[in-house]
Amino acid sequence: MKPLISVIVPIYNTELYLGKCIQSIIKQTYSELEILLINDGSIDHSLDICYNFAKKDNRIRVFTKKNTGVSNTRNLGIQKSKGEYILFIDSDDFIDIDYISKMYQEIEKNDYEMIISGMTFCDVQEKIIKKELYKINNQELLLDEIMEDVINTLYFCSACKTLIKKSLIDHHHIRFNEQLSFGEDFMFSYQLLKASKKIGYLSDTGYYYRQNNMSLTHETNIEKIKKYFCDSLIVFSQFDDSVLVANRIYTKLNITIRKLASIDQINYKKFKTLTLDILKLYQEAKISKDVDINLIDYESRINQILLVFLKNHQLYRYYLMAKLIHVIKRILRK
Repeated sequence: MKPLISVIVPIYNTELYLGKCIQSIIKQTYSELEILLINDGSIDHSLDICYNFAKKDNRIRVFTKKNTGVSNTRNLGIQKSKGEYILFIDSDDFIDIDYISKMYQEIEKNDYEMIISGMTFCDVQEKIIKKELYKINNQELLLDEIMEDVINTLYFCSACKTLIKKSLIDHHHIRFNEQLSFGEDFMFSYQLLKASKKIGYLSDTGYYYRQNNMSLTHETNIEKIKKYFCDSLIVFSQFDDSVLVANRIYTKLNITIRKLASIDQINYKKFKTLTLDILKLYQEAKISKDVDINLIDYESRINQILLVFLKNHQLYRYYLMAKLIHVIKRILRK
């Protein structure tokens, strides 16, 4: 008999997409599943959808609690799980019908402790935006060899698209940090990577990540934006001090300040005050390695210019360019 796999689905107000998510799980060709639907205090019809599915499939277990965030919700899923393996799926995402089977076959064949797959990005209407695969095909990953990619990208640091041996999680007492609002995935996944003796990779894009408008890109709450940067400092403090880490933190600093500049209600005087507060937090972090902006992957020429302005403390120029970019993007979206 094949081992039980616990599929943990944290749920918060995703009634529009939850049915597709659950359907994709219950239709899996790998049938030895327990499906833990954990409602994190949703105020829409998400809980009703969960109960309706649970009536039709006895593999489904429904839990509901007050809203405490995704980290606490996933930790509850780990606590309640009974499977030999754990797979996290976000409630607005979905998977191919043979996704779990492929992941299980590969992890069993090679005796991996965890295996990571590729991912398909789609919009809310399920139109494919891109398919993301790592630079190697199906094989073992060595942590020392992928460290630069771990730090520079979020590729390996999603709790989803990863099948994990429950024993790995329990033996090393790995849980999601419930104090973080941003980067909790990164910290959890990095702890798994460090603890695992054997990590696999599967070149398959059968996990579909639905992008929405709830990311920091669309955030206008100043305290949440500042929290993003503070959490980033906590996350990256677990790495050895290096220019690579210093550069990564500096890109997080740039993202934070650029977001502040893009808020319509913020004039330059307010922007300068907020930016100086953020820069104070950055300086208090006492990052010993100097940033080398020549080594940063800018993604665009505009971002390169912004980083130069930031590095040289040219805040007014930074503000004007960031505002202009925001206005142009808004016009193009229309």
